Amino acid sequence: MLNIESVSKSFPLQRAQRKSGGPGRVKVLRDISFKVEAGTTFGLVGESGCGKSTLARVAAGLYRAESGHVRLGGCAGKKPRLQMIFQDPYSSLNPRWRVYDLIAEPILFDKLRKTADQTRTRVQTLLELVGLTPADGAKYPHEFSGGQRQRISIARALAGEPNVLICDEPTSALDVSVQAQILNLLKRLQAEFGLTMLFISHDLAVVRHMADRVGVMYLGRMAEIGPSEQVFADPRHPYTHRLLAAIPRIGKIDRGLVPLEGEVPSIHSPPPGCSFAPRCPDAIEICHLVCPCLTPEGNRVFACHVAAAKLVTAPEWS
Repeated sequence: MLNIESVSKSFPLQRAQRKSGGPGRVKVLRDISFKVEAGTTFGLVGESGCGKSTLARVAAGLYRAESGHVRLGGCAGKKPRLQMIFQDPYSSLNPRWRVYDLIAEPILFDKLRKTADQTRTRVQTLLELVGLTPADGAKYPHEFSGGQRQRISIARALAGEPNVLICDEPTSALDVSVQAQILNLLKRLQAEFGLTMLFISHDLAVVRHMADRVGVMYLGRMAEIGPSEQVFADPRHPYTHRLLAAIPRIGKIDRGLVPLEGEVPSIHSPPPGCSFAPRCPDAIEICHLVCPCLTPEGNRVFACHVAAAKLVTAPEWS
């Protein structure tokens, strides 16, 4: 349903940021590729600044890819539609518009209903679908809590009748109890409408709960892609392994946490070779010289020289 093909994106640097003789642009995404099958959720994780939100905006058409393509698949002859839920439910809603007008806008823009009465009925149905009331349509966004505002954002996204829903950290600004409500709401709506979702988060526990497949990003590149259970149970990339090792777990008090050491390299001047090599305790000489390609293993891929070498030298069991 959603196919990201070799997508790269860069932005121009401000004049004050440019070094003498240095590049005038900073590359934020580097040759990103993955597919999201219809009706499934693809989770995208990584540290802040790795390019997750930029990729979401490229997929949504808000940014134009410098190279590569974003392709949407149709559904039974239907024109594919894509909508996006943003991280901050307040800044993404026009404070001068009533909730009814916010939700009705995509319906009116795409002429999805023929009459004003049909539009009104659709808006009321959407409000009830996300746990609000038709009377809430007369209010302004500032009259709601953060969780309620995110429900309004979800209703507005559904108003466009999308096949694909991009969720850019939709719960990171909410309290933990409200996060669970929004996540369960998204899963229920996905099952009800057969939505295909690209779910972006830095919270690995949330991604494990939501995603069928997971992509791990580091400094603008894909480090690992695979089925959620496989990636969480048996990660291949050292970065994924250390992200998981740094998560506290209930009932395992004596388990030693392994924090990620070092700082993320500057995206303005990434290191040669593997971007994770300066922080990786498993790095060998080639890691500092040559950028690893994605190595396939079954229905997963990973970009790591060391893991690829282990795969080649592993014994063959009959």
